[in-house]
Amino acid sequence: MINDVEQKLAAYGETNLKLIRVTDGGIKNRFLGNMIIAIKHFKEESKEIFSVRIQSLNSARVAASMSDKFSLNKFEATVNHTDHSITIGPSQGIQVEEQLQNRGIGTYALNELLLALRNNCPNYSFLPYEVTMSENVSESKKALLEAFLAKFNIPLSFSDLERRIGTVRASTPQQVINHYNQDKIQEIDLEEFIVQLVAEKTKNDTEIANMKAEISRMGEETLGG
Repeated sequence: MINDVEQKLAAYGETNLKLIRVTDGGIKNRFLGNMIIAIKHFKEESKEIFSVRIQSLNSARVAASMSDKFSLNKFEATVNHTDHSITIGPSQGIQVEEQLQNRGIGTYALNELLLALRNNCPNYSFLPYEVTMSENVSESKKALLEAFLAKFNIPLSFSDLERRIGTVRASTPQQVINHYNQDKIQEIDLEEFIVQLVAEKTKNDTEIANMKAEISRMGEETLGG
């Protein structure tokens, strides 16, 4: 079930779309590896919500997919103008589903969120963000999360011996580092991409129509002969 914030973002929020292509792994196909990054913004009284969502262009999943239910592939922040604070979300954690990990996608999405915050509230303070990992999570995955946040100058510290309960303590948007891996992610102009698709469809439709006409002509000649 979509919560109240999601409904308001969908109904009243401003949305900016970006198209990226994941080049890691040598994918050159026009469609394979393409991701839509939806950056949503909604303001209500003294609060603003910024949401960055990742959606594969060649995926058949819809809004009610498992990824959305578990708040995967989504990075959010709530800005409170009353006390000049920023709360990072969603509550289930900052996560990218496993098949999209280690390809630069999550880094790009978090970078977009931090850019939005830097442009709107550069000197507001991030509130501490609590992270609780599952019991069977490996040390290598913990290290990956630490390294992921360290790219942005965001420290993660653990408070227990098992290193399962941690706290993310960023300072302000102005003091974090904006970063994404340009060797793995290529930004694509969305309007140009659509224009190219329309042009290709028109060309293909014309070629198909000519082919049908030629087949019909040859058939008539064969039958007539």
